[in-house]
Amino acid sequence: MILSQGEVRLSSASVNLDQHSGKRLKPGSPLQSLSIFLSVFLAQFIGFSGLILAQVEPDHPEGDPFGLPFTDSTIDEDPIYIAPSSISISRTGKIKIIGPDQVPNLQVIGTLRIGIDDATGQDDRSSKVHFRKSDIRIEGSALESNHFRFRANLDGVRSPGVFSEAWIDREVRNGIHLTGGRIPNSLGLQGGLPPEDRITISHGLLDWIDEGSSWALRAGGRWLDDSVTVDLQTRLGGAADLRGDYFGGQGVSGRLSLKPFAPLLFGGPTADDSPDKHFSVFLSGRWDHDVDGQFQMESGGESLIFQSKNLQMDSTRWVRAGWRWPILDWLHLENEWSRTGFFGVESTGTKFDSPGEIDGWQLGVRLLPFSSHSLATRSGPDLPPSFFDELSPFDHSDIEMLIRYEKVDLGDQLARQDLLNLGADAGTVQVLRFGISSRPTAWCRWLLEGTRTVTEGSISAFDGDEANSIRILIEIGG
Repeated sequence: MILSQGEVRLSSASVNLDQHSGKRLKPGSPLQSLSIFLSVFLAQFIGFSGLILAQVEPDHPEGDPFGLPFTDSTIDEDPIYIAPSSISISRTGKIKIIGPDQVPNLQVIGTLRIGIDDATGQDDRSSKVHFRKSDIRIEGSALESNHFRFRANLDGVRSPGVFSEAWIDREVRNGIHLTGGRIPNSLGLQGGLPPEDRITISHGLLDWIDEGSSWALRAGGRWLDDSVTVDLQTRLGGAADLRGDYFGGQGVSGRLSLKPFAPLLFGGPTADDSPDKHFSVFLSGRWDHDVDGQFQMESGGESLIFQSKNLQMDSTRWVRAGWRWPILDWLHLENEWSRTGFFGVESTGTKFDSPGEIDGWQLGVRLLPFSSHSLATRSGPDLPPSFFDELSPFDHSDIEMLIRYEKVDLGDQLARQDLLNLGADAGTVQVLRFGISSRPTAWCRWLLEGTRTVTEGSISAFDGDEANSIRILIEIGG
């Protein structure tokens, strides 16, 4: 042991020292006893110091009396990183708010829409310049799988309440989305497209019939590289048309969209540049029961064409189908059909059915004539994207054009039962629509639209049976 070795060395050193001095100590003398005591004391001190040094800087980890050294402990040396919160304002006026660890991650987008209208043969407007359709929307995500959007219309005219759109969506698994809130209808090719992604200023005749919004629960998704799209809704009530007036009830709606020539469906073409694989067809339907409200439709210049009195009926049924064919990357053809029926309509104490009261179809051509890019398409309902702050495929500086013919036939059952307002009658409405749009900068988009509306007899609420309109819309912000 260290102590005994120290005793031997120090004792020998004492003896040698005494021998060197020429004096030999007698055993048992006081000096010999003092020498032995000092030797033992020094040996104990040196051994105790060695133990202390061994604790401070051990030569081996197993010498640590407290277990493993700090370098091998379970405590993580790196601190946990938490993404900082931030608030930023872009040049477009978009406000982006990011919370701790990106919960929530939202953006507030205000869009000022300045419209200039000029129409002939329609209702005389007090002002040709207006700010209708301006809105503020709040959209974003929380924990990546949850998305939300709230849209408040600033004009207060076309909003069924404070928010015309207010929903929360969650992607659960296998591409399935669950959505709840006030959800836009999505029956047609443009179904679910927000105003900032549309190429037209006013809605088409079929859109006036089939679009709007309702409080609903929705389940849907896209599969096989968007080759199959499904959207199912349970409509809870509060159905409103595009003008914001309530018409409808509770019920269900659904939509199925297919790309029959896609590589992952039915063995479609595999060539990357083949436009046939993007050919799509869809079938959608809607059923409401305990329906009430006024059914109406407007022209391209948004003057009233057709309006019923307040209707009470057992149910309404809507069917819509169509296809989109990308002939070339810059040239697409679109075609749709629609049929709406009223059942159990109450009139003067009796009920009657009108299974095909409103039928219509439209054929459109979309072009991107002065660009080498491809026309953007959106298949099926407007399910939330991965991130809201991704650039929209419709936001580009290229000029996009639309030419579309629309036709609707109105049955005579409501007219014969004296359930139409303003002396309107049954007949046919035709609209030739031309639209052009572009976004030259990130904060500004402009749209130009021209329409020609032709009606039969006294079906229209505007003067005469023909009307033309030219409209310009400038979107600032977003």
